[in-house]
Amino acid sequence: MRMPTFAELDSDQRGIYTESPANRAVLVTGPPGTGKTVVAFHRALRLSKGGKPVTLLMFNNVLSKYADSVDIEHDITICNLHKWVDHWFRHAFKKRAPHKTRFDINWQAIGKTIRETTDISILHRLCWGHLIIDEGQDFPVSMYEAFMDLIDHPLLEEASRPTLTVFADENQTITENNSTLQEIRQTLDVGVRNKRYWRLFKNYRNTREISEFSTFYQLTGRSAAKAPDRGGMKPQVIMLPDHAAVAEHITNFVINNGQVEVGVLSFGKKGDVKNIYSELNKAKEEKKSKHTVQMYVNGPAKESIHHDAKYLKFGTPPSITVLHNKSSKGLEFDAVFIVNMHRDSRAFDASAQELIKDMYVVSSRARNTLFFDIVCFGDSLPQITRLLPSPESRLCGYTANTEWKSELREKLKHVPWSETEEMADQIRADTLADEILSLGDDAPLLLSSLIESSKKHMILKHGIKEYTSGLDKQNIVRLIKEIGCHRVEKDLMTTA
Repeated sequence: MRMPTFAELDSDQRGIYTESPANRAVLVTGPPGTGKTVVAFHRALRLSKGGKPVTLLMFNNVLSKYADSVDIEHDITICNLHKWVDHWFRHAFKKRAPHKTRFDINWQAIGKTIRETTDISILHRLCWGHLIIDEGQDFPVSMYEAFMDLIDHPLLEEASRPTLTVFADENQTITENNSTLQEIRQTLDVGVRNKRYWRLFKNYRNTREISEFSTFYQLTGRSAAKAPDRGGMKPQVIMLPDHAAVAEHITNFVINNGQVEVGVLSFGKKGDVKNIYSELNKAKEEKKSKHTVQMYVNGPAKESIHHDAKYLKFGTPPSITVLHNKSSKGLEFDAVFIVNMHRDSRAFDASAQELIKDMYVVSSRARNTLFFDIVCFGDSLPQITRLLPSPESRLCGYTANTEWKSELREKLKHVPWSETEEMADQIRADTLADEILSLGDDAPLLLSSLIESSKKHMILKHGIKEYTSGLDKQNIVRLIKEIGCHRVEKDLMTTA
């Protein structure tokens, strides 16, 4: 992984490096490709010069390995949260951190233990130095509350207090126990004025076409994002007859494009990841190609090297890296192939928000080229096709390499595209309503301001009391839809 130098950072990124305080807590937000992980690493390098230990926490093992492959010498500890927590808590209390289940850390119990600790030597052992968390939206609020219990502990002297820097994007949440940006801001007590809350907007990873495609799935913050300068090919959706054809398509791409790193991100279950990995190895052998094919699936490391992320190698093209879509967070590849979408069993109802966020994450992993290889059994399109942008959106191209390829245009006409778009708008309005409600006493003022500044204000004015009295969420959702999510987001940005 090539890490940009400090001179290559833009003014916003350099501002975080040079102007954000080196004490207490700092929050940095931004959509994919804005350089959050890059800035996190540079902040870690800067803080490490102060003599205190620096730890960069990643959400999963794959991202930890990816970040640790940077081409800069450093003495920063990079690991996943569970590994770090066990060592941190055991170092102070000589016992394992409390858990609710095997993988569910009991942060409420940890916070209570910290608050009740009066032994200064134990408190000093808890002080981690500088802790930097990437993909912070995927961790629970209770974790941040426990960390702040230590940072603000009344018995700690100022010089020994640990610090916390969090990098997050609310649109990329992939777990049930996640946090909203508003919750993180309130818990860390950060703001723009005291230079503890920073926002990145410019996309440097993707081409303009890939960025526009992934923005289709961005639920909040779309009005603030700045499109990339770089152009390229539109994302392509290709209908194929079977998994062997998918593997052949990917293998041919690697052979024809030389020194490229390709990510193959699979929906479905572990078995689906293993199946496409097997097909890719068969295709490699048939074509006598020398490129690398590697895979990671979550599981006990002692059972297989494919369950241990330390065996993954990044930055060594030509290569194909096969992962479950849930393991792709924070990564990037020259080209990305999304496969096995037909194997996702989630319905277009309560799971819709999670599906949309998953699509946002996987589609934004590609630097230059993005393919969706869709397996079609028989002569019909799989139901999951409706999750993609319609042909009329012109965000992607549609082709078929099947016996019925001449009928593709007609088949696409019967896909219920509008239902997915309406569903996404409903989720956006719900999300914005929650953010407005989190403002508390300021919510009615913001709602009144939204009505006054709306082009429909003369119509909406008659029902202003209905929207502002009692702060009923469904009424606020209706108002947001009337005014438009884009306009509401802009007004919310000015209140941050």
